[in-house]
Amino acid sequence: MKSLNFKEELSLLIRAKCPIIYVVTWEEERAEKAIAQVAKECGPPRQMHYYDLVRGFEHNQEGKNNLLQALQIVENSDRQAATIYVFRDLHRRLASQRLDEILVRQLRNLYRSFRNSRKTLILLSPLLEMPSELEEQVAVLYFPLPENTEIRNIIEQMIPPEQLRISSFKFKKQQSIQI
Repeated sequence: MKSLNFKEELSLLIRAKCPIIYVVTWEEERAEKAIAQVAKECGPPRQMHYYDLVRGFEHNQEGKNNLLQALQIVENSDRQAATIYVFRDLHRRLASQRLDEILVRQLRNLYRSFRNSRKTLILLSPLLEMPSELEEQVAVLYFPLPENTEIRNIIEQMIPPEQLRISSFKFKKQQSIQI
């Protein structure tokens, strides 16, 4: 049985109406591009809204410095709209050392509210911090490192081909490199 790649797995969770998905990655920008691509390919295509504590929602700056207000905005938004909300860096608020009980309750409320809608909340963080109260309601995905072809494309975009000299080295099992 073939395993699913990140985009396929995310698409499956969104189409299955999984209300809250936690994506673990240090590569925020690359992950957001992948999420946006999945959102466009969903039927129907999903609107995208991004949030962080410093800037609030990117499209209107609401909820700046107020996470609970932002989550209430999400909960009260159009119930019929097919939307993905990406919230960045909530891991510190969900960590056991600084666990925000009101945040946990609001996330559980969103789970119930989103279950039968086309809304998805994606928590995007470099570390997985999950209180036990949310473990059964949140799907966790790990964003993979780039594959060789993706790395090659990035390098080719950064360095003109005429300046790029890639040589292939093939070593026998007994050979080693000494530094």
